Amino acid sequence: LDLGCGNGKNLKYMIEHFAKQGIGYDISKTAIDHAKALGQGLPLTYEVRSIADPFPLNENSVDLALDVTSSNSLSHAERGKFLKEISRVLKPGGYCFTRALCKDGDDNAKNLIKQFPGPESDTYVLAETGITERVFTRQDFIDTYSERFDILSLEKTTGYQRWGNQKYRRNYWVAYLQIKKLPKLS
Repeated sequence: LDLGCGNGKNLKYMIEHFAKQGIGYDISKTAIDHAKALGQGLPLTYEVRSIADPFPLNENSVDLALDVTSSNSLSHAERGKFLKEISRVLKPGGYCFTRALCKDGDDNAKNLIKQFPGPESDTYVLAETGITERVFTRQDFIDTYSERFDILSLEKTTGYQRWGNQKYRRNYWVAYLQIKKLPKLS
């Protein structure tokens, strides 16, 4: 399950190398059209929908969920619903791969928060698109995800984003998560 799948390249890769089938959600019809074209003939299903809404999937039906810098645009309340839905659809022992925007050591994120403050803590509004993005400190990330997931790995990485004609250095959290196991009832 690729949440915020964009052009579908991650799901296509997964199907070609590991998975039997895939589902991708994205709020952009243009992105979904590109994903459908890219994955033509593969066992992939794409749907235009917000990842903040309930997923039309059965409980315990997904082995792996991907969130590659998609849920950063969700509000605090939406993120809570999003994580609850991932927890609901993941099979026992299922995994979630997450890449999130990192505040720690990211001067560009700190400048964006200062220049274009968003409606919630550690958010900013991208002037060109009106999209609000959230950045996480290490502790914020742990606090947000550890209620529902065991954090198997959490690493800070660096990459570059292009806005207009300029490249900006950005930091990301890359996390491998596993759905928490339910305690055994005695």
